[in-house]
Amino acid sequence: MPLRCWVALKQALTLIFVETKKGADSLEYWLCSNGFPASTIYGDRSQQEREHALSSFKNGCQTPILVATDVAA
Repeated sequence: MPLRCWVALKQALTLIFVETKKGADSLEYWLCSNGFPASTIYGDRSQQEREHALSSFKNGCQTPILVATDVAA
């Protein structure tokens, strides 16, 4: 396992719930623009997009922040 991923696994994962998909996309954009790797998940995403976002979040190497609508939960 690369050192970068090992360090990322030691950091906390953060799950943020918002009310709308527009809000999720806006927050993801703001977080990424400010140096916080994030991804979104909500009902209008394809199954493949949702699985990729979850996988990326679970392993913590790429996106330790996941923004989701309450419906996606």
